[in-house]
Amino acid sequence: MVVSHRPKILVLDDEPNALAALGELLREAGYEVATAASDADATRALGSFRPDLILKEAHAPGIARGRIEWTVVDDEPPPQQMLMSAATPVGDLDMPWIKKPIDLDELLAVLARLRSR
Repeated sequence: MVVSHRPKILVLDDEPNALAALGELLREAGYEVATAASDADATRALGSFRPDLILKEAHAPGIARGRIEWTVVDDEPPPQQMLMSAATPVGDLDMPWIKKPIDLDELLAVLARLRSR
């Protein structure tokens, strides 16, 4: 996620308070943030918001566990995707994940590592 602009994150969680709090914390940390409460909301947001990273709840109703489909525009690379979950994910994961409740310092460290790739 090597970016030269203010990094953009789409946060996807079905719990309104968690979604609002995480969005605000990431904005305060310098990220441009869009939020969505379902896969359908995320798909609509992706029409105008092109994130560098999608951070999504792994086990919420209305939110699929797999990757969000990405439509390539102007040869831009697809965003990285990361799961968040209160439970340890089971099975093969092809994306990073972070345990909920989220420790902001840990999340920011993971985001910094992803940005340097």
